[in-house]
Amino acid sequence: GDKKTARGKRFKHSFGNARPRDKSKGRGPPRVPAPPLPPRKDKYDDGEVVRIEIDESF
Repeated sequence: GDKKTARGKRFKHSFGNARPRDKSKGRGPPRVPAPPLPPRKDKYDDGEVVRIEIDESF
């Protein structure tokens, strides 16, 4: 467990800012979830479409 998270603190049986002993103490401002990143452009994708012809004359 990561000792910086509340789950890691529970795993290590320790207390701190992420897991205070006193429940009335806060854990800081709530984290705002970041919006998902747009998909990254593939550096090998040049938009070229390759036609493949399959010869089925067996």
